[in-house]
Amino acid sequence: MTTFANAKTTDEAVTKDTVGGGFMVESGLYDMMIEMAYSDTTASGAKSLTLHLRDVSSNALVRLTTYPISGDSKGNKTTYTDKKTGKEFVLADFALATSLAQVVAGMNLEDLTETEKVVKRWDKDTKGELSQKTNVLNELINQPVKVGMIKQVVDKTALGDNGYAPTGETREENKADRFFRAADSLSQTEIKASATEAVFIHKWADKWTGVTKQLAKHAGSSGATAGTPKAAAAPEADAAVNANLFG
Repeated sequence: MTTFANAKTTDEAVTKDTVGGGFMVESGLYDMMIEMAYSDTTASGAKSLTLHLRDVSSNALVRLTTYPISGDSKGNKTTYTDKKTGKEFVLADFALATSLAQVVAGMNLEDLTETEKVVKRWDKDTKGELSQKTNVLNELINQPVKVGMIKQVVDKTALGDNGYAPTGETREENKADRFFRAADSLSQTEIKASATEAVFIHKWADKWTGVTKQLAKHAGSSGATAGTPKAAAAPEADAAVNANLFG
């Protein structure tokens, strides 16, 4: 059984075509190759998807990790329950991972196959790369994809008596905001609608190219800009904004 075998892709697992609210790259569109894609399970039971994306033009390597399935305390689900309304919504990371599988391989996330291989991965204890047995997602490896990449400023956190908390300092990171099919630049939504012309990719580029997203909310004396409202943190306005996968 593969890592994402129990995920159930529905029509709601779509990165809607809205512009919304490794190596560092600026926000913009990039033609990239997926050098590595592997799944894992965290100590909390959450299922992760890690990507190594190589920019074709600059050769920059961007490493990203998303969490399509929540941890044990959250029920190991691809959805979350809105505390105010009680409604179920698809996790933003699951929608993003689903869009990747569909635009690259024409498959749902749960249908991707895995092979155990030895991969060099970051080890937090040794603070270096170690060769580890890893479940590699076969259909994504060495495949091209267009990536709508965001550079964002977030809070640095540190482990304290009550769990991880902001330190008052900030850091920059990259986040994949959208994936587009390499051959024709169509988005997941456009592919599902049998569109023949890529339209959304241009709207996304107009909105985000060169823009740094400010998400830090607890910046102290570092001089960082205050963060955006919570509702703007996720790719979709109606998605799980900052769903805590680790309980």
